Amino acid sequence: MSCLVSMGANQPKFLQDARDSWKNVVIDGCPIACGKKIFETLGIPFEHFITTDYGVEKKKTPITEELIASVTAAIEERL
Repeated sequence: MSCLVSMGANQPKFLQDARDSWKNVVIDGCPIACGKKIFETLGIPFEHFITTDYGVEKKKTPITEELIASVTAAIEERL
């Protein structure tokens, strides 16, 4: 896991870590997809997921252990 804000701020260590990673997984919290845009702008390969595709909406969906397990399992299946 890395700091997306540091990547957007072009911090060399974080950019290099992402470039050296065997797989980058970006999970955005809404369809605006800021994380996706950062990776696209930087030209770093990634797999992309949006929580709303799994029924999770920011500030609306209560986050439970069951929900985390369900979304995690669904994403793992696609990886």
